[in-house]
Amino acid sequence: MDVVETTSFPSQAGAYRPDQWPGPGAATKRQAAKRRNQQARKPMRLNPGDILLLTKEASIQFTKPMTFRVIGVVTDWITYDGWVWVDGYQLDKKGDAVERRRIFVQSAGLQVVTAAVGDGRIKRPQRR
Repeated sequence: MDVVETTSFPSQAGAYRPDQWPGPGAATKRQAAKRRNQQARKPMRLNPGDILLLTKEASIQFTKPMTFRVIGVVTDWITYDGWVWVDGYQLDKKGDAVERRRIFVQSAGLQVVTAAVGDGRIKRPQRR
């Protein structure tokens, strides 16, 4: 019968051997990484009128950066976690709408260039 020697350190996931113990500040690095991950998971609130800069971080289809004016967010469709369907207009260099599009993007990769003023609703003149 063979004898198997064991050590006093069980090989568990996440367990350290004494020569592998993290140095000072490792806990704060882990906490900072955890905070970054939580912030990346927070859904971005888009309002009608927001101007976005779409790059590869938003979706692989945007190899060339594109500016986009938000009309609305499609909330009726089920999507992957962190992805969202957005309706809006593709803008040219002058800021004029060129084409209406519905895009599928990662909310963590969206960059808001200009936020909409107010709540995004059109204010109608009051009748007297």
